[in-house]
Amino acid sequence: YESGEADIIEAEVSEYPRLKKDPALSKDVLVQEAPVLFYLGLNRIFPPFEDVRVRRAFAHAIDKEQIIRVILTGLGKRAEGILPPGIPGYDPSLRGPEFSPEKAKALLAGAGYPGGKGFPALTLTYGRRRADSGRVCQVVADMLKTNLGIPVGIEEMEWGSFLEQAQNSRL
Repeated sequence: YESGEADIIEAEVSEYPRLKKDPALSKDVLVQEAPVLFYLGLNRIFPPFEDVRVRRAFAHAIDKEQIIRVILTGLGKRAEGILPPGIPGYDPSLRGPEFSPEKAKALLAGAGYPGGKGFPALTLTYGRRRADSGRVCQVVADMLKTNLGIPVGIEEMEWGSFLEQAQNSRL
């Protein structure tokens, strides 16, 4: 777009601040709401995730507002349930778990992993579709390390392979 070779593009959210600051480009920036969802799927084949306290600890350990503010440059809205606004079935009365590192730590300790000790190696795998996905995964991994004491590896996978493995419950 900037070189004049395209009339319209879809820019990454991370480009928004730069585009809005550019006097020539800012007048061409159109922000359009679209139902997009980032979610963390916890595969219950992984033994710790069989315990609801571990799953809840993960939910309380992730600061969704920080992800929206920092990674999505304030352009996102927090979805309280599995469906975001704009998707049929969205229920605005649902309230997800609040960000509470204290609750997260207590739940994880109650499940037998105080401070993350003894928690098996964990890798967060995501499909390479948008650059924002990788940035979100890195922030989530950092939050899990900081708030639960669990080091998390990150693995990027080609989108088609990711979908295939996710469908076959291998992730």
